[in-house]
Amino acid sequence: MLQLLMLFVTIFLLPLGSASAQQAGALEWVMPLRSDAMPMSKPGADRFALREKGGLYVVGSNGERVAVSCDSIIHLGDGMWLTMKGHLQGIYTDGQGEVLPPVYEHIAPACTGPACWAFVVGKYGMGAVVNDRNQVILPWREWEYIGLACLTDTVLEYIDKKGFNFTNMGYVSRSGMPLPATGSYGKRAARVQKLSADKTVLYHYRNGVEQRDTFVMVEKFSEGLAVAKKDSLFGYLSEDGSWHIRPRFQSAAPFGSSGYAIAREKGRLGLLRKNGTWAIAPKYDDLQPAGSGLYQFKEAGKTGLTDSAGNFVLPPGDYRKILAKGDGSFAAQAGDTLQIFSAAGKLLPIGRATQYEPANDLLVARFPGGKSVIQTGVARVANGQWILPPVLEGQVFVRRHFLIAEAVMAADSEHPDLKPVRLPGKYWIFDRSGKMLLPYPTDAQPRIGGEPYAVFQQENKFGVVSAGGLVLEPKYDTVELLSEGWVRVRAGAQWGMLRWRE
Repeated sequence: MLQLLMLFVTIFLLPLGSASAQQAGALEWVMPLRSDAMPMSKPGADRFALREKGGLYVVGSNGERVAVSCDSIIHLGDGMWLTMKGHLQGIYTDGQGEVLPPVYEHIAPACTGPACWAFVVGKYGMGAVVNDRNQVILPWREWEYIGLACLTDTVLEYIDKKGFNFTNMGYVSRSGMPLPATGSYGKRAARVQKLSADKTVLYHYRNGVEQRDTFVMVEKFSEGLAVAKKDSLFGYLSEDGSWHIRPRFQSAAPFGSSGYAIAREKGRLGLLRKNGTWAIAPKYDDLQPAGSGLYQFKEAGKTGLTDSAGNFVLPPGDYRKILAKGDGSFAAQAGDTLQIFSAAGKLLPIGRATQYEPANDLLVARFPGGKSVIQTGVARVANGQWILPPVLEGQVFVRRHFLIAEAVMAADSEHPDLKPVRLPGKYWIFDRSGKMLLPYPTDAQPRIGGEPYAVFQQENKFGVVSAGGLVLEPKYDTVELLSEGWVRVRAGAQWGMLRWRE
């Protein structure tokens, strides 16, 4: 088998040329392989933690390093790190260095974001809140503070009493001075507390003063509005508690990013604009989002697709099912097969498939082959042109930057670039135009995530490939895809760090 594989590579794949083609980005070494240093924890946006000769450092992507006096360090996000000395914890930030010394049994930032200046701390079974100068601004007590939010760079909101209740909100300054609950502390989001099946309280702020109103039901705010039920009808609330669209609907769905919502009036469903007028008058028995700005409807027993202006994309017909997932195409099942269309309603010339998966500008279609075999291909949604023709008989995956296909091709494949081969468990890697990126199949499915590069395995070693070709030869014992474009590698006792740069 190995000789046949090498013959296949020699005859067919080598003419693909060098794998070092131009690419939009590249992995660059920040720390070349070393045996006296080990990268630790998950990295930050522009820094990673490094243990070297018994010391700990925070290292920038430019190689600049700062010593940290602790036993261990963990990145919390937004330039903030948790430091540990023994069982005690502290806080280090990229901009200020050591903010809190490691003297607490427990620390949690009071808010998210790089401007966070308050921290919940715990010690000896007690809890307090300190600022970024390690000054106590909320006193020690037997239970931890909850519901904290940095409203501004000087005002902290918290729940004043034990138990979760929005009526117990308190306020304190950055220096620890108590503040009145009626103060104007900037815009605060409205909050919902469900008390029972038919009673929900909305807490909102008007002119800096907290107000509360009771409804049968209030959903979460979406696009600045919330569906609310008052008595037996539904409407839409603004975050200040006023009615944006007064209750008049028998049912209502939240507004999405498209600016439309589906609502029922007089027993029929229509499409509502944010100003309360109908984009599509309520006339359908059923109406639901179908992705790509389309809506599936049912009227008089017929099923079809319409856009937000009420124009038919797929005229109503006797379809068993419509498959549309917001990725630029949809399919309609007629009988036992699927007709596949572009998002504009153009029938694509790719035959009658039995399975369909949209993938943004691409789609995956599957067809029955001989002897119960399913043959798979990948096509463009714009015109139905095949990128990988339907001669693939193994697993096929469409990713943001890659196409991955198991090396199992149809025995009668006449495609010049996809010769008949049966290597189950091995995978070819293509870019999204269908160009093969490696002159050999990988030994396992590549690891990708959402990055523009993939980790592959070849003969028990690991390498990296991007859409431009080979990046790291498969000679590493481990290659780890970390956050923020970082890649950690190990070869024997040596460790290194790389960073993807556009």
